Amino acid sequence: MSHSRQNKNNYPAKPNTQMPQNPTGQVTIAASRFSGPIPPPDLLRKYEEINPGFADRIMRQAEAQTAHRIEIEKKVISSDITKSYLGLIFAFIIGVIGTGGGLYLASIGLISQGLVMSGGSIATIIGAFIYGTASRRRERQRKA
Repeated sequence: MSHSRQNKNNYPAKPNTQMPQNPTGQVTIAASRFSGPIPPPDLLRKYEEINPGFADRIMRQAEAQTAHRIEIEKKVISSDITKSYLGLIFAFIIGVIGTGGGLYLASIGLISQGLVMSGGSIATIIGAFIYGTASRRRERQRKA
């Protein structure tokens, strides 16, 4: 038979839940984190201990992800260059047609309409150039 302390209702007595007056222990909390596809060397070593070959798999996956990212960046840059050239070509065509049409109207005696057409097409091209330059500058600043 056990001799535990019990109160008059035969319930076990409450344990002492008060904190000691002079604590002597010390609590240390440590945290770590990393960013990127490759964990720090000590963590990579622990992964390898848990499952041999796992560190190599992590490294191969990181290399594949890097190669994929580089390929996508190449495609984006190539696409941006193509869009830039197409923009220049279409701007030139619009400018030639607008200015030529304005000159034609002026040559048949519709001087004010010709001036509006020529001026409007040139102003549109200049406005698009200014807008494109400003948006590219904002994008570069945002990425920096």
